[in-house]
Amino acid sequence: MPERTLLCTEADLSASEAVELIAALDEELRQIYPGKPIHGIDSDKFRSGGGVFLIGKLEGVPAACGALRAVDEHTGEVTRMFVRPEYRFKGFGRAMLAAIEEVARNRGYRKIRLLTGVSQPAAIALYESAGYNRIPCYDEYMEDPGLRCFEKLL
Repeated sequence: MPERTLLCTEADLSASEAVELIAALDEELRQIYPGKPIHGIDSDKFRSGGGVFLIGKLEGVPAACGALRAVDEHTGEVTRMFVRPEYRFKGFGRAMLAAIEEVARNRGYRKIRLLTGVSQPAAIALYESAGYNRIPCYDEYMEDPGLRCFEKLL
């Protein structure tokens, strides 16, 4: 059987495929963390700050997404990583993360960071296996014991 490759391309946050993926991500987060805030993207601020949103398609079907936003001139932050449940555990999350890291390198970032929740062990395992090291949580995330923050030098 031929290997199935996730094709990751940049997309606008307002594109229907992006809206659908983000809605699916938000719904899943509401189920995992009932009553907790969802750390979404302010699309105007994201665009004006040079953020990049990627959609990963498998044979033309949107299967995954992820975004990169600038923290400062040397640091990017991965956000809104999501793989539809039916596409999980097939390497597509790793492929999306690699695509985001490539964008970060092309932008000259020296490090990349991210956060996830304690109730997402598969995400934590992915990030750790991809070379991310746990760091103290930062900014508005510092006070939330349910979050885990990670960083990787590029």
